[in-house]
Amino acid sequence: MFQEYVRKLEKKQYSIFDLNNSLYPFAIGNYSLPSIFNIEFYGYTRGAYFDGRHEIEYNTTLHMLMILLAGYINARCLRFRMGRESITVLVFPPSSSEIRDFLVSKTKEERIPLQSMIEDEANKQKLPAIYPVEALILWLLINLPEEVIKNVNLYLVAISEPKGVNPAFLIADFFIPLRTLYFLMEDLLK
Repeated sequence: MFQEYVRKLEKKQYSIFDLNNSLYPFAIGNYSLPSIFNIEFYGYTRGAYFDGRHEIEYNTTLHMLMILLAGYINARCLRFRMGRESITVLVFPPSSSEIRDFLVSKTKEERIPLQSMIEDEANKQKLPAIYPVEALILWLLINLPEEVIKNVNLYLVAISEPKGVNPAFLIADFFIPLRTLYFLMEDLLK
């Protein structure tokens, strides 16, 4: 899919104008969404007064699908096993005003995404899971650099990856107020 997209961009079959038109107003396309993007739609047909057999067919354009996939890949920071399930943890800024804080200065010239920093540290220390949540919060406060935790809040989403006929589903989602916790625990963290 990425190859098809790149090929069409190279052949100038797509332009910025096409991209803009496919994003707003929202356009329906020919590509069905992978189940990792359909998670929020499952609730629409699994509640009261629904028999669970109603399917929501949702197709998108190639531009929108590429943007969704790029965002998913960028937000993914941890992967681990919980029983027989593979869990993916995604970290997002809770608001658009905090996006710039998610690029952390590694050196004067180099900035890295916060998600990569969390992933590298978790791999070094072999972090086994995100539960209990309190332990994860303490781990983040202790292991992330001070300039990060005093400037960033996180919105964390954990999903079970799709496997065979089983679709992706939400495991956990919570807001982690690192900035607030840092100022409350500043003396303990030093």
